[in-house]
Amino acid sequence: MKRREFLIGSAGVAGAMIPGVGAAEVIPCPPPVIVAVGGTSTQSTCAPTNPGEAPAWFTAMAEKTWTTVAGNAGQRLYDVRATGIGGNPYAICTAWTGACVDQATGRYILPSNGGHGDYGGNEVYALNLRAATPAWARLNNPSSLSGRVDSPANGDLQYADGTKPAGHHWHKPVCDINGNIWFPMVDGVYASGAWTTHVWKFNLTTLTWTQYAKAFPTIGGNAGFEASPAAYDKVKNQVWGIVKAGYPANNAGYWRIDPATGATTQIIANDYAASANGGKTWAAVAHDLGYLFYGTYNTDRLLILDVNNPTTPVNVAKTGTVPGNGHGCVYHQASRAFFLWHGNGANIIKIAIPADPVNGTWAISSVAPAASNTVTPSAPPEQGTFSKFNIVEDMGNGQSALVLLNAIDQPTYVYKLPLGGV
Repeated sequence: MKRREFLIGSAGVAGAMIPGVGAAEVIPCPPPVIVAVGGTSTQSTCAPTNPGEAPAWFTAMAEKTWTTVAGNAGQRLYDVRATGIGGNPYAICTAWTGACVDQATGRYILPSNGGHGDYGGNEVYALNLRAATPAWARLNNPSSLSGRVDSPANGDLQYADGTKPAGHHWHKPVCDINGNIWFPMVDGVYASGAWTTHVWKFNLTTLTWTQYAKAFPTIGGNAGFEASPAAYDKVKNQVWGIVKAGYPANNAGYWRIDPATGATTQIIANDYAASANGGKTWAAVAHDLGYLFYGTYNTDRLLILDVNNPTTPVNVAKTGTVPGNGHGCVYHQASRAFFLWHGNGANIIKIAIPADPVNGTWAISSVAPAASNTVTPSAPPEQGTFSKFNIVEDMGNGQSALVLLNAIDQPTYVYKLPLGGV
């Protein structure tokens, strides 16, 4: 039995054994080690893998330094790109696109990126950062662009074979703990630039697409979610989508997707915190603290939402200026902080969470690399970095790595975070 199959089955067994937990209720993160009948054990996806399993190239790195991987010919995304597809494959990185990380396998993934008149391929690329020699792989072939359905009026946008079209993903793609990539809302699709409020899922095991019902009960005018972010709560196994101003106005607010069913529920309608946002923002979940974090750079605000009691987001006090357009944002539990990057060179931006997240003051600062650092990431795409700046929470030895790709013919950049945090 594969590790992921065992985990899925174990999650169901664990849920059945928890008193008072019904089928529709949220099952908490399982314990670090799950023991099956017969004595077989495995680690849950919420716990780090066994110490010492990190690749040698990572363990050799000094903390708070950058390195490059998958930079030689034959290892880059460029070398495994699909050919014969409409548009320019460089748009996989440059066309307002995002990424996510499958934390169970340590794979950094760029899924179905492109859109509008930029690139039409909906293939998925993955880089296994736990490998001894990381190299990009194309997981599937792109769909034919012939006969695609392009009906913005009802949001029904797909290729003729029923798959999701390539699109601008900003911060939308998120990986869940069961090997799926979720796209809450899709915009800027190839080649019209239209948008859809359907939810899409890509299964990393079967390499298949599934389309779910529209996220919104109605669609009208500018739905205003083109740059709105998504975030994943691995403890509750929930996908969050935040929608800025739209028409009808009550489409704005906070939405939640249940990965078990694909069902979308509007949690907070027409919320000012969301409707005042101008897009191109970022979000992440501090899963151990139970807060969804959301930055609105155009209004210089930091907002948090209690995912256990999602009522009204709190505009928290802070020191420093909220990072601007195009930043990627990740949460690092050991640092009790969010890290961001977009053209910061070798530095990373840190937003530290105070002891009292609601009433305390959040500190925004810039973290310089260690003095021994010799690598500086290249300039980001002009449109934005977005979630192409991401995190592998456990490289195999309990340490986390930040990961970044700025162009398909460049190396991938990796930053080693200290075990005790920054």
